[in-house]
Amino acid sequence: MNMQGKTTFLGSLRVFDERNAPAIMREVESKLAKYGKLTVRDERVVPCCSARYTHISFNITVDNS
Repeated sequence: MNMQGKTTFLGSLRVFDERNAPAIMREVESKLAKYGKLTVRDERVVPCCSARYTHISFNITVDNS
């Protein structure tokens, strides 16, 4: 999304080995936090017909000025 003066990027990842999820979240935070305001969330998902996974989503707002 490109709003007046700011650009927002949205992303999501599926991590099927939940032991790796914390390390992946730390890596996303360390790489992207320097570019703007960052929000990272995780949620465990257990679908009925496929393997369970951890959904990691992130939202970063970058100031265009």
